[in-house]
Amino acid sequence: MSILKTVTPDEAVRVIKSGDHIHLSSVASSPQCLVSAMCRRGQVGELENVHIHHLHTEGPAPYVNPEFEGIFQLESFFVGPNVRKQTQDGFADYIPV
Repeated sequence: MSILKTVTPDEAVRVIKSGDHIHLSSVASSPQCLVSAMCRRGQVGELENVHIHHLHTEGPAPYVNPEFEGIFQLESFFVGPNVRKQTQDGFADYIPV
């Protein structure tokens, strides 16, 4: 018998370590509650140099904002409207595929 353990988003992102590479689901399936929890960890100085990869995502992408420089580095395979300005401003990288 398997026991399912439920954790909060803040607990779930505790497994992320500085230097990790994180891949986010695409389009509307990007887990916004986990993205927010990850960003909270970044804001309090618990993470640095975390590489984020994704294709096209919808919705907020706070990890690409200038305040997270040195904490999160977006390396996207598609530059959608939610990350376009920050990519053009040099706060994220585009990897053509």
